[in-house]
Amino acid sequence: MNIDSKYYLPMLMIVIMVLMWSCAAEGRAQGGPVDETGPVVLAVEPDTDFLAGELRIFVRFDEMVNPLSVPASITIFPEVDHIVRTRGKTIQIIPEQKWPDETIIHIQFSRRIRDYQGNDMAEPLELFYSTGGLIPAGKISGHLYHTTVKTIYNIGLFSFENDQVMDMIRKTDSSADGYFEFLHVPDGLYVIAVIEGELNEFSEDFRRRKYGMQSIAPLSIESGNEILDIPVYIDEPVERHEIKSVDFINSIFYELVFNDGSTRLYYLPDKELSGSGMENPLREFTETSGDTLAISLDLSNRLEEYRCDEFIISQPSILDTIPPELNKYAWDNEEYLLTFSEPVRPIIGDVILDSLFLTVNDSLVTGILNYNFKSPYVIQLDQIPVQDDKLQIQLFQLQDYFSNVFVDSVKKFTVMPQMVTETEFELGSIVGSVNYTGSDSIIVEANSIESGEKYYSTSAGEFVFEDLPAGDYVFRAFEKKNLLDPNIYFSGLWNPYQKAARFGIYSDTIEVRKRWVIEGVQIDIY
Repeated sequence: MNIDSKYYLPMLMIVIMVLMWSCAAEGRAQGGPVDETGPVVLAVEPDTDFLAGELRIFVRFDEMVNPLSVPASITIFPEVDHIVRTRGKTIQIIPEQKWPDETIIHIQFSRRIRDYQGNDMAEPLELFYSTGGLIPAGKISGHLYHTTVKTIYNIGLFSFENDQVMDMIRKTDSSADGYFEFLHVPDGLYVIAVIEGELNEFSEDFRRRKYGMQSIAPLSIESGNEILDIPVYIDEPVERHEIKSVDFINSIFYELVFNDGSTRLYYLPDKELSGSGMENPLREFTETSGDTLAISLDLSNRLEEYRCDEFIISQPSILDTIPPELNKYAWDNEEYLLTFSEPVRPIIGDVILDSLFLTVNDSLVTGILNYNFKSPYVIQLDQIPVQDDKLQIQLFQLQDYFSNVFVDSVKKFTVMPQMVTETEFELGSIVGSVNYTGSDSIIVEANSIESGEKYYSTSAGEFVFEDLPAGDYVFRAFEKKNLLDPNIYFSGLWNPYQKAARFGIYSDTIEVRKRWVIEGVQIDIY
């Protein structure tokens, strides 16, 4: 076949460009297996501890590295002006002048170095070189529990002096299976803190992201000793709420809106809410001055009590002429609740009317039901009507706090019994023991995989769970360290420093069977 010369050169250039692109773009062959493995380090040069002059450092991988992932993934201690070059499967690190004299050079490669398919390294790489002096021999290693494989966790090593956390001297990533280590650690006293993602300022990070802290005393490195297999449990953030805004319902009630989107109902401290049928649990704050309200609340999270920052607002003048409404009446777990559109109260004086809820059969009153206020919005029934009776609420006996009455004077509806499916014949039991050397009580937690429901038992060596619904469970045990709720694991606080509670996780899932007793379950506290 003859090709016109004027077409030959352009066609040749197109073919060459296609071949070059196919060679440069690394990926799986058509129909081949999906690449789910990150770059693996094959060789490092130089491989000796001594580094001198303007010597370049080469790190070679088993596949091509995405150069966009490299610069932010390399950290050098102490800071040295340097150039990073990524060519194919090789990364070069070049000092702009030379490596500093009489210094230990620590070069860290984060797991965030990726291939062209977006796969991270399975484990970080740390290099240590000396330009004079001995490289420390101390080592600290450990393992993270309750993690996800795809998530990268940053582990910080902090110096510890006079019962206080000092500076972060080192940080690294965990491997994909949760393992971490610090090599060549100088003599000193240390604590470990872990965060999901990039660790910047742990005192702030652990209140916004999943975190973990060591559950043993500060780690002492002396004469190059090794401290191995430190367990760290990754738990939820310990967030402190902040008031973001205030929504006034009327001139008495208002809702505080917090930074996580949650709300709480309060009423002004200079108001007396007679006839609500409850004490005033909402008067938690502060003081007023003229039309200005300064709100400062004592709150708590799962581990600690604290006072949120003061929030200053001006009290608006709101005229409420809207009648209240019954928005919802339904079961909530084991409680039957009636929810109103705004705070309500019995109309007659300061007395809670016991005739507010009646049961009727064929239009005849058959009984009076007891009730109580769960909040100014919500009423709970203390009794449930029998099957053939209907419930009648006397709405004319209620009004809002501005004397607005309901449009309807009476409301009738049927309360269906809440179905209970679990009987003693559908339940099983677990009997086991905890291997623990310590002085604290131990809480054992059984967590249903299907429902997420948690059950607890206190162990003094042995534990028993009676009447567990059938299904699959995971078990863990931990020291009883939480002063607010002993059934919640204490994952540690930073300032003042409080180490996490020791824990243990049963390695297998246990199937609870109906009418079976499973024995011999042993949980080891790490």
